[in-house]
Amino acid sequence: MNLDEFLWHAKRGHGECILEMKKGNISNFKDIIKKVFLNNYAFLINDEYRSAYVCELVGFYNDDKYFLDILWKKIIRTKLINYYTFDYLINNLYFILLRNVDCNYENKIKHFLLKNLNKECFTSNENYSICSLMSLIVDLNMNISIKEIVDRHYDLFNNSNLDLSYFEYCYHVSLKNKKNNSNLKNEEILKSFNALVECVSDDNYFNKQLPYIANNISDKFCELLLDLLDDGNVHSSIKTNILKIILYSKKKTNITLDKIIGIIDKSTKDQKTIIYDILSTMKSKKLLSKLYKIKLEDSLLIRLILNNYSEDKYEEVHNKIAKLKIDYANSNNWFEIESDLIKCTNKKKYR
Repeated sequence: MNLDEFLWHAKRGHGECILEMKKGNISNFKDIIKKVFLNNYAFLINDEYRSAYVCELVGFYNDDKYFLDILWKKIIRTKLINYYTFDYLINNLYFILLRNVDCNYENKIKHFLLKNLNKECFTSNENYSICSLMSLIVDLNMNISIKEIVDRHYDLFNNSNLDLSYFEYCYHVSLKNKKNNSNLKNEEILKSFNALVECVSDDNYFNKQLPYIANNISDKFCELLLDLLDDGNVHSSIKTNILKIILYSKKKTNITLDKIIGIIDKSTKDQKTIIYDILSTMKSKKLLSKLYKIKLEDSLLIRLILNNYSEDKYEEVHNKIAKLKIDYANSNNWFEIESDLIKCTNKKKYR
C-alpha cells in the first residue's frame, strides 16, 4: 500500500491500515498516522470509535510518550470554540492515558481547565468543549475537584453564562450557578404560566429545568407557549427555549406542527435546526405531503423522506443526498442526515 492509499483509508477508519501495520512496515506511515491522530477527518461528532481506531494505529510504535506530547501541544493550540476538533483530541487523550496509567497529566489538565474558565462569556461550542474536558477527568478518575473549580468560577464571575447542563445530565450531578439559583421549586414552575415564562426567559436556569418541564408541562401551558412563537414582541432566545420544550416533550399534535411550520420562514438558524429536529421525528405521510408544498431546504426533506421511507422515494432521496455539500461546518445538516440514513437502513434492507 502506498502513502496516498494509506492516508485515504486512515481518514475513513478502514481496517486496511491495521492490516498493513501488522505486516511490520510501520516506519513508512508514521507521518500519516500523526496527521490523522491530530486532525478529525471523520465528519462525525461525539464518535469515540474514530479515536479508538487511530489510537490503535499509534500503539504499533510503542512510543505513547511522544504521541502524548504532540497531542497535548495540539490541544493547547486548539480553541474551545472549535468543538468538532477539540472533542476528538480529548477522546484521543482519553485512550492514550487509559493505557498509560503512569503518565500523570492531572496538573496539566487542571491548569488548562482553570485557564479556560477565566472569563464570563461562553459560546455553546465552548460549553460543550468544557463538558468534554470534564468528562475526561471523571472517566479517568482523576484527583481533580470539578465542583471546587466550578464554584470558584461562579464566585469570580457573577454574570457567567457557563452552561454545564450537558455534563450534569450525563453524569447525574448538579453544579449550580449560585447567581442563577432560583427559589422556585420544580413543581412551582408549572403552577403558574408567569412562573414558567420567567424560567424560560433565563437561559442558565432554564437549561437545568428543561427535562422536568418537557416531561410535565400541561397541554394548556404548551398551547400558551406556542402562541408566543408568533408574537413579534417576544425575544428570540425565549422562542428558542420554547421550541426546545416542544422537541423534548410529547406534545407534538397536528395543531403544534401547524404552528411550528408557520414560523419557519421567520426563524433564526438555531431555531430552524430545532424545528427540523421536531418535524423529522414525525411519521406522517400527510405531514410530508403538506411540507412538499412549502419551499424547504433539501436537508429537512431528506430527513422527512427517510423517516417515512418507501422504495418509490429512492431516486428522489438519492439525488438530493448526492447534491449535498458535506463539510466540517455541517452547513447542510449532514451529521443529522447520516444518522437518519443509518437508522433507516438498519430497520429494513433498503437499497
